[in-house]
Amino acid sequence: MDLKLQLPQALFPLVEDVPIVRQVASAAKTKQLDSVYFDTDKFKLREVGISLRVRSGGRNHVQTIKCEPGPSSDLTTRGEWETEIKGTAPDLDGASDTPLKRLLSKKFARALKPVFETRTQRKTLPIKTTHASMELALDHCWITTGDKSEEVCEIEIELKQGDRTELFELARTLAKAAPLRLSVRSKAERGYGLIDGKPAQAVLGGTMPLQSGENVATAFQKIAESCLRQIAANWEAVNRGDPEGIHQMRVGLRRLLAAMSLFSQMLSDRQCDLIKAELKWLMGELTQARELHVFSVSVLPHLRDAYAGDNAFKMFEGKIDRLQSLAEARARAAIETDRFRSLLLDTAEWIHDGEWIKTDDALRVSLKEQIIDKFARQTLSSRTSKIMKRARKLDDLGAWQRHKLRIAAKKLRYGSEFFEGLFASGPAKRRRKSFLHALEALQDYLGNLNDIAGHIQLCRSMAEAPLPEADANAWQIAFFAGVASNIEERRLEKEMRSNTRIHRQLNKTKPFWI
Repeated sequence: MDLKLQLPQALFPLVEDVPIVRQVASAAKTKQLDSVYFDTDKFKLREVGISLRVRSGGRNHVQTIKCEPGPSSDLTTRGEWETEIKGTAPDLDGASDTPLKRLLSKKFARALKPVFETRTQRKTLPIKTTHASMELALDHCWITTGDKSEEVCEIEIELKQGDRTELFELARTLAKAAPLRLSVRSKAERGYGLIDGKPAQAVLGGTMPLQSGENVATAFQKIAESCLRQIAANWEAVNRGDPEGIHQMRVGLRRLLAAMSLFSQMLSDRQCDLIKAELKWLMGELTQARELHVFSVSVLPHLRDAYAGDNAFKMFEGKIDRLQSLAEARARAAIETDRFRSLLLDTAEWIHDGEWIKTDDALRVSLKEQIIDKFARQTLSSRTSKIMKRARKLDDLGAWQRHKLRIAAKKLRYGSEFFEGLFASGPAKRRRKSFLHALEALQDYLGNLNDIAGHIQLCRSMAEAPLPEADANAWQIAFFAGVASNIEERRLEKEMRSNTRIHRQLNKTKPFWI
């Protein structure tokens, strides 16, 4: 088991000066590791989520085949197959027991070629505590392809033997000295990113690799790992102000909170509540940037068409742009804090070694050992029943009740995605597609109402704000805020009249989990 953390290379000395590290400085070993990654012209390996590299250190050459981390991958364990080989070219004879098996052919072997390389200066130190033996590696790496390169500095903590809690405890100790952040992008991912010539893109959630017959605790860990990976993987996109990155980090947060709700009986304790509170804090730091982006792309274009060239409208548009820039700055500031970095580490540890794992409470132990198939059926059935009952009264629901129904529908949709692999027969897939289509229509409807309500609130706050005597443009901004508010109020009335069709569509769907 290992844990990867990222930080600027200039801060390595801060880590090396931590007492537990400084004490073993004399046992440090430094070596140069040069790796070449191979793929075909059409990047067949990348397409199937596999990386193939040959690493050279002195006269030794090691071929490594990895299942690259995807949205559903474990943060602390990865599929990896290593073989010592004689030269610097791949040797596929020993790859028959690896994920490469289905690709092996003479044609594939001939098509392989170097696509990028990494040069890593690695310093390793042995760390021993009362209950564990670990290896700490400080990697300063350059990834190069053609005329492009990227510097990556990471710390990797590998648990050789002992208590996994010690691994996270060491990570936290180091994080007190330097701004370490959970790292989820592999060097292979970064290398392919260089080839694409694009910065790290927003990362979506993935399908769940749940196995029929496994227990509920294991299934939850896989689901939660996927959600946490999505949160952590969008750091770079959020850091450069990418609206989609902000959106996908929020989606990862919502998915994890939904999973915690679906499995709440098994998880419920004070530690779980603390994790939830921190996840909601981060959600709050990102929300305004997302809401202003939606306003900018859904409301402003209509006004722009109607008031093209109007100087007063340009002032209103500029005000929205400034608010959005401030909100994006707030989001970037949040992910640069110790609080954010601690949240990632604490959540990763909680998933694998939290109090919910260690409890001897008979009911919660029984829930953990339950088969996931039965749990999924019961959960989906119960939540669907409640949503159908509420949806019959859409006309009578107030804003708060609609909000609660939207959240419930979102949790059910995420649950349907989490448990997808457990119901994989042809008929189940067809019913699931129809079910999700109807559920997404309800969620989109309620989401639109929520967005519109937010837009109206934003515009009213701008229209009703006191007009500073020194700001000659304030009245023009307030005027267009009122115009936008009126447009959104009319849109709200129109949306409210469309709910009959949505309920009818939902009512016709059949459960896919039976």
